[in-house]
Amino acid sequence: MGVFTVTDEYTSPISPARLFKALIVDSHNLIPKLMPQAVKSIEIFEGDGGAGSIRQINVVEGNQVKCSKNRVDALDLENFSYKYSLIEGDVLMDKLEKISYDVKFEPTADGGSKNTMTSTYYTKGNIVLTEEEIKEGKEKSLAMYKVVENYLMQNPEEYASLEFSSLIKNKYVYKNALR
Repeated sequence: MGVFTVTDEYTSPISPARLFKALIVDSHNLIPKLMPQAVKSIEIFEGDGGAGSIRQINVVEGNQVKCSKNRVDALDLENFSYKYSLIEGDVLMDKLEKISYDVKFEPTADGGSKNTMTSTYYTKGNIVLTEEEIKEGKEKSLAMYKVVENYLMQNPEEYASLEFSSLIKNKYVYKNALR
C-alpha cells in the first residue's frame, strides 16, 4: 500500500466558527440545501455525530459517484478541527483503501480564517494516483467550500451564534463533544 499526503490552505473573510459550523457541524442540513444538483442527502448511519460515527453522502442520480461513507475520527468544537476518513464509495475508484482528512479552521487578524486541509491517500497495492485524479477531488471540495463561503457572506446572520447546541438534530447529536 502506498501512502501520500497533500496539504492545502485557503483563506476566507468568514470567521472560523461560522465556517466550521456550516461546513462541518451542520453540513448534513446545509450542503443538500445549497447544492441540490449534486448532493441529495447526508445521513448518519452509526453513532451520534462524534468520533466513530459513520455518515453517508448520497449524490443525485446521473453523477458518476452514487454515494460515499465517511467515518468521523475526531471532532473538536473548541478548536474548530475535524478529522474524518472516506472509507467506502465509488469515489475510491477501486484504487484507494481510504482517504483521511484533517481539517482545521484558524482565526486571522482581519476576523476571517485560514483553513487547512491535509488529505492522506492510502492506495491499494502499488497503484499510483495521477495528479489529475487528485486535482479533480480537490476541485470538488473547493467548489463546495466556495458555495458555503458565498452563502455565509450573503447571509451574515447565519451561523453567527457561538452556540453549537442550536445545531443539534435528532440523529446528529454531539453530546460527547459538548461535555
